[in-house]
Amino acid sequence: MQIDLSQNFFIQQVPACPFLWDLCKKSVTRKGESVSSPVAFGLSLKDVVRIIGDYELEDTDITSLKEYIERFEEIQKNAIKIIKDLKNCINKGDEPVKSKLK
Repeated sequence: MQIDLSQNFFIQQVPACPFLWDLCKKSVTRKGESVSSPVAFGLSLKDVVRIIGDYELEDTDITSLKEYIERFEEIQKNAIKIIKDLKNCINKGDEPVKSKLK
């Protein structure tokens, strides 16, 4: 199972341990091909939410700590919302969950 957390990152379920996730980064090659590369392995959802902000902000040009913290919190809240929405859809047995999962 794969869940998009942002435009640049997604989590993918570890096949051998379905309760663990790999954090992967999306990128485009010089030829224009979409590729993904894992950046962190074997994470719980709590770990994913804890570190997604750092990876997302890694290549930005933020100059102040205040701005970094604000963006970090925004990214974390968005990731939590996505995960909770999917959990609620799965618990209810809603059909829209299939469009959010890959």
